[in-house]
Amino acid sequence: MAELLRSGAEIINIRPVSNQSLAGDLATGRLVLPGVVSRSLGYALSVGNISFFVAEAEADGSPRGQAGVNWLSPLRDGPVKEKLAGVPNVAFVEVPEGHRRQGIGSAIMAVVVQEAQDRGCGQLMLSVGHENPDGRRFWEREGFAPVPGLEAVEYTAFRKDEAGNYGAQPVPCVGAYFVKELPRLPS
Repeated sequence: MAELLRSGAEIINIRPVSNQSLAGDLATGRLVLPGVVSRSLGYALSVGNISFFVAEAEADGSPRGQAGVNWLSPLRDGPVKEKLAGVPNVAFVEVPEGHRRQGIGSAIMAVVVQEAQDRGCGQLMLSVGHENPDGRRFWEREGFAPVPGLEAVEYTAFRKDEAGNYGAQPVPCVGAYFVKELPRLPS
């Protein structure tokens, strides 16, 4: 599955990361993840419980965006698990600052939604930190809606520093959970 997007004069390819491409995607910066996550990626990809997608310039392969989805949705006990058990989690979608507002994030999400539908999923979920109003607006435009009762939930997330590097440990956050209902594909 590879999708193409024209962004200005540039053509962007969006594709899933495979076990075969994982090392190269990490080495070239097309896929950038916290170290604690990347140590277990080979296993996670091989058993199919997590998927990553990269967007890259067709001309030179330079990174334009990335996404990760946890299909098993490992939730802790509590209200989030009660309302969203079994719903796959869009762990992140990231487009570098200089490439935003060009449709890349939406194109990545179209590929993620197609993969979810192909897997028979009826919903996708994600969390958005309160410190990220731009992210919240993006997700609402993508058809995600806040989950009633989950508008202010404490969770942990990896954050990047000013240099663009992920911290070694997750940091506490407060945010809202969102869900998107996916149309069923015809059988």
